[in-house]
Amino acid sequence: MFKKFSKNSALAGWTNKGFTIEEIEEIESEYLNGMTFPKAYKEFLFLAGKHTFIEADIMDWDWMIEEAEERFEQYNIPKIKRPIWITDQLDQCEQFGFIYLDEGVEDPIIYNCRPGYVQFGDKLIKRRPQGTFSNYINICVERAKIIDKSLKKRGNI
Repeated sequence: MFKKFSKNSALAGWTNKGFTIEEIEEIESEYLNGMTFPKAYKEFLFLAGKHTFIEADIMDWDWMIEEAEERFEQYNIPKIKRPIWITDQLDQCEQFGFIYLDEGVEDPIIYNCRPGYVQFGDKLIKRRPQGTFSNYINICVERAKIIDKSLKKRGNI
């Protein structure tokens, strides 16, 4: 699923670093209450889950989960009832990307949740234009290649 991503493991001055299979299973055990990650997300974690040059670089899931829950409370919005996994965030979870864990597909659709923007008339949940998680990662790679080229041109890496 991630041929382009695995071929471009170092861009924009960063190098991807992944989790082992055992570490991924530990994360599932700790956070997913008996569920498992979809295949595409597991592959991403294996290739670059610890550190990556793209937006999906998450280092502290406990913090992400707490921040997202705080945003729902802060804006008095009901929490998402289906099991989700946060894939990335902006502005301390004023908005975050996520996948549903109960779809039973290898490559889930990625969604945006914007609790901080509902008060301005935005929908709480929108499907991202990239569609599937793997397509989102591939688009992130293309953006990182542009940044990498620019940084090299300026002599910054």
